[in-house]
Amino acid sequence: MEIWKPREIAPDTTLHWLIGPLDLWVRQTPEEWLVAVSRGEQERGAAVDVEEPPEETEWMRWAVRASNPRIRLGPIMPDRPVIVRPASPLQIPPGQEARFFVGVPIRVRVAVLSGEKEAAQLGEINTLQLSNSWFGTPTEGELCYALRTRAKRTLDELTPVPHRAVCSLLLRNASDETLDFQRLCLQARHLNIYEGTRHMWTNEGKVTFKGEGTFSEITYGKGAPPFDNAKARLAEARDKPERGFVSKTFGNLKAFTSF
Repeated sequence: MEIWKPREIAPDTTLHWLIGPLDLWVRQTPEEWLVAVSRGEQERGAAVDVEEPPEETEWMRWAVRASNPRIRLGPIMPDRPVIVRPASPLQIPPGQEARFFVGVPIRVRVAVLSGEKEAAQLGEINTLQLSNSWFGTPTEGELCYALRTRAKRTLDELTPVPHRAVCSLLLRNASDETLDFQRLCLQARHLNIYEGTRHMWTNEGKVTFKGEGTFSEITYGKGAPPFDNAKARLAEARDKPERGFVSKTFGNLKAFTSF
């Protein structure tokens, strides 16, 4: 995608990136790099142009020197787990499985390059401001992000947008009880990002449910998923998991509190 290609910025010139609901401006001065951000509610397209932000916009300033400098934006998955919900609760009987597609809002990592090497990172920016949610009990759990969008059963239900990466999740019920799928904790830090024809993608996730109150077995594909001609890797996972690790993954509505 054009928005992820490194760019040269002439001194005292501002480049503007449009990435879905995110407007991002980067300006180079002889001594500093300046970054400004604005977010809207509309899920727009993607573009890069030369444009100044509104006068009241606040700039973040970075003291970075680099020879032959360029700026590079890159997608990265959220820094916390995300809570995934189906469009409506779904029952998965013992021995059965179901596939879901989840569009996860990415973050944008801004870096200054010196030639081909990275000289400094100017931080990470959420394309969409996500609300906080707690996964687990009041005394044991972890802080997560809550997704506004719901997991879909078919890929055709997802609209291609430049600020979301699609994760294909295969849920298997290996227990002797029915799995009441209401919410799922997806460890986004284990996901790479790949470029497809219509969407960005993560590696595929497979979750095996082994019973209420027990840990689920989770595996992630090593490469791009077999959808949408996904091939080129745009970003590596923050943390590569051990193959076949276990985690508390499923929860019902009583197991969550939000704030």
